[in-house]
Amino acid sequence: MNALDLAREWLATPSLNSRQRAQLEEKGVAREAVHLAGGLGWARVATTGRLYMPSDAGDVIVIQPVWGGAAPSIFQAVESPLLDDLIAWHPDSPTRWHYRVGTPGAVLGGDNLDLAHAEGLPISFALTPLDWLRGDCCGAVLLEVCEGHWRAEDDAEEGARVAEWWGGEAA
Repeated sequence: MNALDLAREWLATPSLNSRQRAQLEEKGVAREAVHLAGGLGWARVATTGRLYMPSDAGDVIVIQPVWGGAAPSIFQAVESPLLDDLIAWHPDSPTRWHYRVGTPGAVLGGDNLDLAHAEGLPISFALTPLDWLRGDCCGAVLLEVCEGHWRAEDDAEEGARVAEWWGGEAA
């Protein structure tokens, strides 16, 4: 899959419906954070290892873009947004995510990290995409570092919650 295919897939990803938005709000995610992140969508996906692919028979899950710079949003226009990857995760299991293409070094909030480095400012790090959204997209999530941390954790309970959270209802 090349960058153009990835961008086309993201543009074709359905936006969250009102029920899904309400469920994220119950988890502490403000609507503004969804825009700051460059949007969130949903899809039915199947996973293989670290990767996911769309699947009509898969679970309904959040799809989040990983921008290689500033995220385009209603708050800021970005002339040439760069989409590094997409991640799929479930709000009831935020410590587990899957990549669409597996871009090495993918970072949520990479523009925040770049700015902090350039200005010599401190930066905060979140451990999950959900935590980052709860923090209004401040700081960053070093996806591979956090993934390694969570992979070592026992995730048996989370697996059962994934199938229940949206209950397969996506419309």
